[in-house]
Amino acid sequence: PKRTLYFAFGHDEEVGGSGARALKETLMKRGIKPPALVLDEGGAIMPGDVVGVKGTVALVGASEKGFLSLQLTVKGAGGHSSTPPAHTAIGRLATAITRLEASPFPAVLDGPTREMMERLRGGMGYGARLALSNLWLLGPIVTRGMTAQQTGAAMLRTTTAVTIVHGGVKANVLPIEAKATVNFRIRPGESIASVTERVRQVVADTAVHIEAVGFRTEPSPVSDAAGAGFSAIERSLREIFPAPDLIVTPYLVTGGTDARNWSDVSSQTFRFLAAPMTADALTRAHGTNERVALGGYVMAVRFYERLLRNIDGL
Repeated sequence: PKRTLYFAFGHDEEVGGSGARALKETLMKRGIKPPALVLDEGGAIMPGDVVGVKGTVALVGASEKGFLSLQLTVKGAGGHSSTPPAHTAIGRLATAITRLEASPFPAVLDGPTREMMERLRGGMGYGARLALSNLWLLGPIVTRGMTAQQTGAAMLRTTTAVTIVHGGVKANVLPIEAKATVNFRIRPGESIASVTERVRQVVADTAVHIEAVGFRTEPSPVSDAAGAGFSAIERSLREIFPAPDLIVTPYLVTGGTDARNWSDVSSQTFRFLAAPMTADALTRAHGTNERVALGGYVMAVRFYERLLRNIDGL
């Protein structure tokens, strides 16, 4: 290729991404031009039935959700369990947790998720096509149907997950402290500040101390799927995967990648690995026997070869 290429591999993508930030900052200090395209992993090629359509779907991540963990802490007086108060520290914490789980964040069909559904509708049945062609009227019905499934809900709202709980030391001793960690994956349009404030309002108990802990990041900006970078990705993919029923679409990555560190310097920041993934392979991610098929590996290599040629036109 005639364009300059940078291969930026951070050492800690799964545990914070400080390496990617340092790489970005170093390159910017050296005066490189803002990248015309940033491409990380994130999306993949998968059978359409995984997302409820006919054909094959290539999901190209155009944005990713933010990450926030809030720790909820309740103090107690302690004492013997034979003379308990109306609510122990654990009981009061449990009430706060129950309120959070009973009050999910609003589900909103917009941004890359809305564009994804509009692009996928051609591979759906008549009823779904009708609904997705008239979102101005039937949007609430589509939203309700998507939130009935975990994956769909994660694409539409900031998610709430209670992941760690600590409290109590013995069966006959009242706890002097109870703690819970609640993890939030923040959808674009919301922020760490807005999520924290909503949690305070929902918990509605000044005895519950709420503070952010550990790694946190805002949702990334949404890259324009009408831009030259996305077009180069789609063109390269269709050249090596000429299936007539292939649907290439942007989508919202509900996890996290190193790409979030580059969004502020490139409006064409995407997340995609051109390797076909089956439903079984998706369940193995970060699990036992995680792997990619040899044919998928070869296809990924071919995709990158085509992309390196096609980016000269950016």
